[in-house]
Amino acid sequence: MSDLDEKRGLFARLKKTRVSLAGALSGLFEKDGIRFDDQVFDELEDQLIMADLGVSASATLVDSIRQRARKKSFRTLEELKQALADEIGSMLETSQKEIVPGTHTARPFVLMMVGVNGVGKTTTTAKVAAHFQSAGASVMLAACDTFRAAAIEQLQLWGERLGVPVIAQSHGADAAAVAHDALVAAKARGIDVLIVDSAGRQHVNTDLMS
Repeated sequence: MSDLDEKRGLFARLKKTRVSLAGALSGLFEKDGIRFDDQVFDELEDQLIMADLGVSASATLVDSIRQRARKKSFRTLEELKQALADEIGSMLETSQKEIVPGTHTARPFVLMMVGVNGVGKTTTTAKVAAHFQSAGASVMLAACDTFRAAAIEQLQLWGERLGVPVIAQSHGADAAAVAHDALVAAKARGIDVLIVDSAGRQHVNTDLMS
């Protein structure tokens, strides 16, 4: 899959979520008109959870919007949508962290690439590896997507192009075992950054994320 196809797939999924959520928000006011009460905010939280924002993030967002509504009464649906967009933007900004190799006590610094199928995790893994290389850090890759066909070979190809070691096993192998082997190897070789490629999963799937 090319970078362009991966981007198209990602944005198509994001558009589907956005359209679905926008329709759900509009539906909150179809029956009784605009009334920003506790029931509306409870239903908003439900809609956010169903849009896969996660229980904790949805609760945090709605709590912040409730507080904004108390300070400045909303009169239109657009005001609610804008408040939601502002709070999501604020949440994303505060979650950003700069990763600088060599500034962390733990070595290697471990990054795990997580996301649904088709969003470009493996390609992004290679791009992140190249970024750290350009900063002077040593990098190792772990091929822990043992489910998708040719995922291991794809990462190994990127490893060859970048001159980066790739720890891998056969298709269908235990991904946790691959990650463990990679961590042991990275420590033994004094690697600065270990990047773990993973099989597709939703961020709200607690078992797979654990």
